[in-house]
Amino acid sequence: MTKKQIQTFFERLREQRPNPTTELNFSNPFELLIAVTLSAQATDVSVNGGTVVVKESYTSDDQDFSAIISKAKDANPDILYLPDYYSTVNLIAAQAREKGMTAVFMGGDGWDSPDLDEAALEGGYFTNHYSPEDPRPEVQDFVKKYQAKYGSVPDALATLAYDAATVLLKGIEQAGTADPVAVAKAIEGGVFPVVSSEISYDTQHNPVKAAAMLQVTGGVVKYVATIEP
Repeated sequence: MTKKQIQTFFERLREQRPNPTTELNFSNPFELLIAVTLSAQATDVSVNGGTVVVKESYTSDDQDFSAIISKAKDANPDILYLPDYYSTVNLIAAQAREKGMTAVFMGGDGWDSPDLDEAALEGGYFTNHYSPEDPRPEVQDFVKKYQAKYGSVPDALATLAYDAATVLLKGIEQAGTADPVAVAKAIEGGVFPVVSSEISYDTQHNPVKAAAMLQVTGGVVKYVATIEP
């Protein structure tokens, strides 16, 4: 997520939590990067009015999170940020609820799974690459055709695979050749309307694109908004 997207995410949350305090959990360098980025945003009081009250780490093999949950509960955060995959998030959320934590859970696209524990994560928010509920015509057309062919709603990975193929084919078309160097150059400077959003690339070749903000509510994941970069 870009700085602007993170700021917008916090602005949406501020509507429900005017003065949020946040607890961050992470288990690997990538999750730590996300946590640090959000920490910088949350502690910028002039922008977001939030405060990170505690940070905790754990290993990928951990199953019992009672120690860090106790620390988090003592800090009494409004938001508990979990930038991990759904399997670990399910465990942490369930154990946190058992200990009486009432914080709103937040996370990223690792939550995207039919096996997400919606009951434990009720009221939580996470960002993803796309939502099948996004009302944009290109999204609804893709979902309809995918369901007709495969009999199921496309998840984010299916959508990203389709988008990646689209970008590649458009790059070949724009380059006028299948030469890898020429295609890479065409993609590097291109802007590509795809299902998940419009994609372009920054100077470090990172994709610049919108993010879908989703909420777990009523036992299901619902689309809230699209956050532009």
